[in-house]
Formats: sequence, C-alpha cells, structure tokens
Amino acid sequence: MTDPEGCVPTFRVNLRHDTGPQPYIVSVSIVHPDVAGFRGIVRRLASKQEIIHAFDIAGINQARYADALTAIDGGSYCCIDVNQNEAQKLQILQTDSTE
Repeated sequence: MTDPEGCVPTFRVNLRHDTGPQPYIVSVSIVHPDVAGFRGIVRRLASKQEIIHAFDIAGINQARYADALTAIDGGSYCCIDVNQNEAQKLQILQTDSTE
C-alpha cells in the first residue's frame, strides 16, 4: 500500500453541506502516492455535532477542523489532511486486508 521508496499515502477528508435529513457529507480522497488497496466511503451525518463527535473519536484535534466546519455552513466545500488511521476511525476509508 506504499511505494517502494517508503512514501506514505496522503488522505484528505472532504466536508460539505447539502440538503436533506442528513445534510453533512464526509468523504475521503486518496491522493498520493499509491491508491491501490484503499476504497473511500461517503458518510452522511445529521448535524455538525455528529461530525465533531466523529473527529473526536478519530483523535483529530479541534484546531485542525474548526475552520472547515465554519466554512461549510457558508456553502463552501472544505478538506483537511488526515492519516490512514484517522480516516479509518472516521469510517470513510476501507483498506483491503489482502495487500
């Protein structure tokens, strides 16, 4: 799941606000270098409190996501960088266990 030179894959949590009963959309982008063995999952959440709770469970400090949460209420799409463990704890990244 990493390249031969030892680069660690980069992941970004994407946040946006939509409409409907679960208007907050949380997903992951698998950016670099080797995306093989990973599958992103889209989660829909009912409130910002649910997002904050998910980030807390994943061990992501509020300072990393506070600006993003403020921006999505204004209609912006935002993202923050996370590591593989954080993305998995957010339940937005599935790792192929056969790799």
